[in-house]
Amino acid sequence: MKVGDLISFKPKSFGDDDWSNPSIVIGGFINDDRQGGGWRDMIWIVWCDGGRYMVNERNDDVMYLTSSSQHNP
Repeated sequence: MKVGDLISFKPKSFGDDDWSNPSIVIGGFINDDRQGGGWRDMIWIVWCDGGRYMVNERNDDVMYLTSSSQHNP
C-alpha cells in the first residue's frame, strides 16, 4: 500500500457486507511495540467519508481499488 492508493477496508472479524466506502491513503507510520510484547506494524492513514481512519493490514482486510503505481498508457 502506498500514499495515493484507493482502497476499501474492514476489520477481519466483520462480514462481507461491511466494507468501507472508497478511501484514499494519505499517509502512514510504523508502530513498534515489540519491546512491550506487541507487534511492529505499518499503520496507514486513510481519508474516508470526511474523516481520517487508521488501517492495519494485520487486523483489517484491504481491497485495492486503484494503485498509485498504476499509470495510463
